[in-house]
Amino acid sequence: MDGVTIELIKSMGDEYIWYLVGEFNEIFAGEGLPEEWRVGRVAVLPKEGVDNSKLENRRPLTITSVLYIILMQIYKGRLQEELENV
Repeated sequence: MDGVTIELIKSMGDEYIWYLVGEFNEIFAGEGLPEEWRVGRVAVLPKEGVDNSKLENRRPLTITSVLYIILMQIYKGRLQEELENV
């Protein structure tokens, strides 16, 4: 993973935000995702109030890059706008 946290992004100034905008625009233009953003860790969490010795009583949670999550939220917004205009 890339090690970027949401706290780090929030603490950065406008210059870094514009850098991210440029990176995101390059990805939307077809440059592809950075390799670090393609990797996630899966944690298996127990469900509450059930027998957790059974695998079906656990749920997976994938931990991914914060930058990837932000990019997907932007993509989702753009896709929703396009679908509303169809």
